[in-house]
Amino acid sequence: MFTVFLAASISIVPIENIAPILPDHTQPKYSNNEQHLAYLAPDARGAYNLHVDGKCLTHERRAISHFFWEPNDEHLLYLYDEKGTENHHLFRVNLEGLCEDLTPFPNIHVEFVTLSESVPSQALIMANLRDPRYMDCYQIDLYTKAIHPVLPLVNCINSVFVDENLLPLVCTKFNPDGQKCLEVYENEDWHPLWTLDPDDWYPTIISLSPDKQKVIFLTSTGSPTRSVFAIDLKTGTQELLFSHPRLDCLKSYFNPNDGTLQATLVRDGLLEWHFFDDEFQAEIQGVEKKLCSGEITLLSRLSNDRKWLLRHRQDDSPTAYYLLDRENKDLKLVLQEAPQLLQYRFGKMESFHFEASDGQSIQGYFLRPPHGQPPYPTILQVHGGPHLRDYWGFIPQSQYWANQGYASLFINYRGSSGFGKQFTMSDSEEWGKRVFQDLIDGKHWAEQNGLVDPNRVIISGESFGGYLALLGISLTPDEFVCGIASVPLVEPSTWIPQGYVPWGFIYNKLFQDAAIGANSPLNYINQIKVPLLIVHSQDDHRVRLSQSQRMVEALEFFRKPFIYHVFSGDGHEYLDPDNRLYFFKEVEAFISKQFERSL
Repeated sequence: MFTVFLAASISIVPIENIAPILPDHTQPKYSNNEQHLAYLAPDARGAYNLHVDGKCLTHERRAISHFFWEPNDEHLLYLYDEKGTENHHLFRVNLEGLCEDLTPFPNIHVEFVTLSESVPSQALIMANLRDPRYMDCYQIDLYTKAIHPVLPLVNCINSVFVDENLLPLVCTKFNPDGQKCLEVYENEDWHPLWTLDPDDWYPTIISLSPDKQKVIFLTSTGSPTRSVFAIDLKTGTQELLFSHPRLDCLKSYFNPNDGTLQATLVRDGLLEWHFFDDEFQAEIQGVEKKLCSGEITLLSRLSNDRKWLLRHRQDDSPTAYYLLDRENKDLKLVLQEAPQLLQYRFGKMESFHFEASDGQSIQGYFLRPPHGQPPYPTILQVHGGPHLRDYWGFIPQSQYWANQGYASLFINYRGSSGFGKQFTMSDSEEWGKRVFQDLIDGKHWAEQNGLVDPNRVIISGESFGGYLALLGISLTPDEFVCGIASVPLVEPSTWIPQGYVPWGFIYNKLFQDAAIGANSPLNYINQIKVPLLIVHSQDDHRVRLSQSQRMVEALEFFRKPFIYHVFSGDGHEYLDPDNRLYFFKEVEAFISKQFERSL
């Protein structure tokens, strides 16, 4: 096994300690009476299960995705998908750990919407009970499991906001023809309030104003970036509250008493606060000063806004959560993710910008190992989506390699989210072309700046990132010593009809032009010179197993070197801890062998 020489003070983190960790998956939430703290954390097997006050309540095999306190503070609801097919069911559990499936129907997908103290026995959900293609709104009785629709069953409702009685107020609708609308519910029917741009990637209802006359809405319609608007529910009048000229708004904070905007968050490389309230600003910056480094975000406001639950994200240490008592100015740690990792040294993550070969400015990150000197052996880690992005913070798998002396390079190529509508949608008809060239340009920038050893670079990615990794070793065979493709897209033109059903038509409309004109690694497979590791899940419904199988058949035909693994009991993400550990070990063995070969 090839290992970078380590100083005597560096200890290697055991792979079993870091493989199960899912960054920022903890989701801590206080009960309504603030007597109990619930959160997700690994159980004895490493699967993220629901804990309350340190006691593990659930025993699901794969990670639970989200959970919610009921108003009675004695039960919680959570979403869970048994095999990774993304057919999430809604479960209920009491504080003694007694669980039941509230939606025991085959082949359905459930999304939780909200609960209300006014009707504590009911929850509002969205589910595709009527038609597998569309989500409808239902009220479900938490005691009898009775389900009944609360809206006219119409196609294409994507999200809905309701009043304290769980009655509909406003929704977003994505139609199969690509049209998107913000609509208001009046006289037992939906009425258009604002017709949105087709390329508005994901408009989001945030909240209602305290007087319930306006809806607060995140959208890029009428703006080059995702911005905060207040929309009058009667007249449709739009008031722009915040817009950044280049970056999308990620989150906004409003005074719970009068509804005035207090702050917004955007991100280029690092998180940026924009404040509109002096007192709010002073308190956030006071916490930042106490914690010295990292990023602070406000998760929830407790005790009539007298206490704040805060998240402290760092790059070289797992995320921690603090409770701020605003009256006493007391800040205390209430929860630490992955405490078993605190004894180890990890790398620092640096943000950078470079100019692509056509002049476009591109942002990226370089994760520098905690020891050794550049140029480093490096893994170019390609994010999926494509309309996702890489973030600054603690990335378990990347930090595992950093702990052993390997650097990681991340590039937010064109199509990545967060940098404005034009940048996000600029991947249209550019899959595997301009998008891919951004990766190569970023790699060359890092090499020219002495960070990366050009003879020891691996390309690795998942999903759309796996597709770009396959292009890396086929389209540019001399750039990388090997490639790793996890749940990869291989033939984009055949993938589109197979998208996850409830939102498949949205992806079809957004991506059909890009996918039809996309490069496929199958077109360049005869150029592959280096080894390839392909990993896929048997029950992946976003990118079907047939995509990887098609690549494997072609590799066999051309007698190219590759390793292929298929996981059972998992989907597009490896949420079964056994699969995550196996995946870590396979990648570790593969990387060590290839870096040894490249010496």
